[in-house]
Amino acid sequence: MAAAGVALLGALVASGYRAAVGDRLDGVPREAADSAREGIADAVEAAPATGGHAQDLVRAARESFVEGRRQAMWAGVAVMAVLLVHVALRGPDGPHRAPADEGEDAEAAPAR
Repeated sequence: MAAAGVALLGALVASGYRAAVGDRLDGVPREAADSAREGIADAVEAAPATGGHAQDLVRAARESFVEGRRQAMWAGVAVMAVLLVHVALRGPDGPHRAPADEGEDAEAAPAR
């Protein structure tokens, strides 16, 4: 289950990066901009070939990565908040206690 959560957050980072980087590539040569849209590693790799746009391309990639990471972390915060409320409402003393737990408690209680 944790692996699925990590994969989902990673997908959100990548999606947020792609959404943010497109608006920051004005003036960057088309071929390098297309590479930058694939991911931050591709952007850094393509930067030296852009001449005077190298710093702009790397900056755009970094800022876009941070934006994507920020979006993914807020999604993670929202999921954790929902889980916290769920646990708080249905914790061990909550109204929906599993019947198996009641049977175990009755067996563990000393006979009088």
